[in-house]
Amino acid sequence: MIKTLLFCTSYMKDANAWQKRYRRWLDYYLDGPINADKILMIDDGSPHLPPAATISTVSADSDIAERLLPFTSVNRQFKGDRYSEFKRNRGIFRSRKFNRLPIFPLDFFREPIPHDADFATQVVPRQKVAFRGA
Repeated sequence: MIKTLLFCTSYMKDANAWQKRYRRWLDYYLDGPINADKILMIDDGSPHLPPAATISTVSADSDIAERLLPFTSVNRQFKGDRYSEFKRNRGIFRSRKFNRLPIFPLDFFREPIPHDADFATQVVPRQKVAFRGA
């Protein structure tokens, strides 16, 4: 059975950053569309951390990617990426200077999330995401 790990990277300069950004993220996913087995924050050296009883926080310096996340060089059998940034080949119009033309922001020119992707990061609202059950 596949388990779901839900995480975000974070840097909180103060309690206000926790309340306005990361607490909202956590509250959304606690009641949200993903039934995660584990939720954690990977901290990038923040001067402020959330209460330990609220969410587990792991330092980014702890080699978390190589020991915990399945899509690193440790285990390449998983398929996934940041599909929100992928664009289809536009042929002679591939230069960024053509991005201002009204046709290129259309979804047709964006790479969709493959149906067999094991994960996708930084998904945006225009993307269709299907959750596979175990």
